[in-house]
Amino acid sequence: MMTKPPSVEAMGEYGEENFARFIASFESWRENVFDKWLSTAKTYKQRAMRDQGPSKPCPKQGRDSCANGRRTCTDDLNGCLYCYCRIDQKKDTHEAIVREYEDDIKFWKDVLEPQWKEMWEQWEDQWEEYERDEL
Repeated sequence: MMTKPPSVEAMGEYGEENFARFIASFESWRENVFDKWLSTAKTYKQRAMRDQGPSKPCPKQGRDSCANGRRTCTDDLNGCLYCYCRIDQKKDTHEAIVREYEDDIKFWKDVLEPQWKEMWEQWEDQWEEYERDEL
């Protein structure tokens, strides 16, 4: 499952063929992260992690609306809503698609990746506690 975001630099110039490859890579990454990876990580967190107490308040993240009318939302690992605009290759400009990409990469780097690392650190702490109790 690919979680590493695609690179804009790999796209090269905004030629139509390169841009089409970039969009395909970006949409594949979105599906992998927002559908498959998040679902698996949330399930793992629910099963493997002890109750972490009351949840933190959710920050505002993502889009309130989409110019193309294709707004989709998902929850991050803490259950906070993140909304984004699905790409419409016939209606969306290159600039709008790149903005979507930049917003999603920021969400990955600033929210999902730190949540993932925090979850693993908590799991390691729980495992160490379990091993100490077993001795």
